[in-house]
Amino acid sequence: MSTAKGLLKGMKVLDLTRVLAGPYCGMMLADMGADVIKIENPSTGDDSRLNFPIVQGESAYFMNLNRNKRGITLNLKHPKGKEIFIELVKKADVVLENYRPGVMEKLGLGYEDLRKINPKIIYGAVSGFGHFGPYSQRAGYDIIGQAMSGLMSTTGWPGGEPTRTGTAISDVLGGLSCSIGVLAAYSNMLKTGEGEKIDISL
Repeated sequence: MSTAKGLLKGMKVLDLTRVLAGPYCGMMLADMGADVIKIENPSTGDDSRLNFPIVQGESAYFMNLNRNKRGITLNLKHPKGKEIFIELVKKADVVLENYRPGVMEKLGLGYEDLRKINPKIIYGAVSGFGHFGPYSQRAGYDIIGQAMSGLMSTTGWPGGEPTRTGTAISDVLGGLSCSIGVLAAYSNMLKTGEGEKIDISL
């Protein structure tokens, strides 16, 4: 589907995310006209490619969250893959990732590294507990976000146990919050020429 029209026409996004929260952010930007390049691991791809239902050989779940995006594969641990990614960063406006905090830094591709390559880059990160604080290295999943936020105490039946909502609402709201932060940073970048890091926790 073409991304030639839309309010964000001209915005270039590199989407390294997988499963739900990060891809949801990229999907929102793509729906509004941004040119989003989905970058997947060449050996396994996005985990959600295996999610049901499978329609004509492809996951409907994956297709929904990655609509309007172009796709490539890159091994960021390989020197050539890293080199290609850096060349893409030079021409990009936004990088999205939802790895465990510290993973991109170990690759030499964290925000502080990328801003030296492109000072205008906007770096959107979604993780369980954010990149700072005592819980930053803990695994984060939607149900943990629902439980620790108190949301599960407001669902279910009177007198019953806390209950997870029917949809992965922490992931969805994490992706939505990231897209809002990216848009605010993009507006500021157009005025100042300076990028920003957007750090979102579930």
